[in-house]
Amino acid sequence: MSHFAPLTPSGPNRVDCAIAEILSPELIGTRLMAKVGKLASPQPIAAIEGMSVEKVGRGSGYTLGKAYDVSATLTLSYGLGDLTFVDQILIRGASGSFSEDGDSGALVVDVDSGQAAGLLIG
Repeated sequence: MSHFAPLTPSGPNRVDCAIAEILSPELIGTRLMAKVGKLASPQPIAAIEGMSVEKVGRGSGYTLGKAYDVSATLTLSYGLGDLTFVDQILIRGASGSFSEDGDSGALVVDVDSGQAAGLLIG
């Protein structure tokens, strides 16, 4: 079974994500996120302004940052047009960009609690 959140040009959109069921667990290897390690809990927490966060992305690797807005509205260009996303977390990188092309879908983790606080889009 798999699920996805449909995107709509008429908006607003809140997430750009999907989940898939693993049908053959023997084909999947468990890996910890480099430098982040194992999550402290499977339960995510709400992001708050000033929260220190970290992520590992395919494009930029490991980066640290700080959430400076947790209710942002922004517009991103997709194949089906410009889509508006609401209630987004904006993060300023600790030294340069927090993300780059190829990082979409990266888990954003609260440094202090070790719990998920968001997923990177755009």
